[in-house]
Amino acid sequence: MQLPPIKAFCNTIKDEPCPLTNYDLAREVWAYYDMKTMKNYHYHYLLSDVLLLADVFQNFRNSVHEHHHFDPFHFKTLPSLARP
Repeated sequence: MQLPPIKAFCNTIKDEPCPLTNYDLAREVWAYYDMKTMKNYHYHYLLSDVLLLADVFQNFRNSVHEHHHFDPFHFKTLPSLARP
């Protein structure tokens, strides 16, 4: 199987076609990781997205703890974090 054609990718919120640069990147990722199905591509995307978000939040958490000595996980919202 191969990556679906560019017409299969679009921004449904803005009703716009996929930019060629984004599709080219998708083709590079597909080829680099030797993907066989869209399921492989989907899992790769989710894994990289979730890991990046987790890394950013962990750095934020460490920074807040280092400077203010409390854990952001104990606060439901950012405004509640600002007024402990």
